[in-house]
Amino acid sequence: MRSVVAALLALGLSAPGAVAQTEVPLTGISDSFVAVRVADVAASASWYATVFDLVEVHRIDEPTYSIRILRGEGLNVELIEQQGVARPPARHLGLFKAGFFVRDIDTFFSAMQQRGVDTDAATFVDDALSVRSFVMRDLEGNRLQVFERCAERC
Repeated sequence: MRSVVAALLALGLSAPGAVAQTEVPLTGISDSFVAVRVADVAASASWYATVFDLVEVHRIDEPTYSIRILRGEGLNVELIEQQGVARPPARHLGLFKAGFFVRDIDTFFSAMQQRGVDTDAATFVDDALSVRSFVMRDLEGNRLQVFERCAERC
């Protein structure tokens, strides 16, 4: 499986194979799963595959809906596009965000910003949880929070 950073560095490039290989693997993820309703399943599948180094493992295309299941390094993502379903308001009840841990948040954050991913302006510290973090948004505006555990106080 390709490293996550190779995929991250390929984000937005037309020739991902020409990218330098550097390790910034996701860590601390154990069989995580998130399902996201999206407006364009193909575009979202490409975004998630590129950003999180996922591969498509299942596809369903029906007249009223399309589903893509992507998997990689303990992370499973189900993307669902439903025909004729109105987009929910920007802030609605239910799942607010999903989160993932990385080993090197500075490198991950820098790679996201270099590739034009919508992120917070900077990482922030939560001493109560002993983590550093930032929030990024996917193509639909869904919040994905990226964490790095601190050995002691951050």
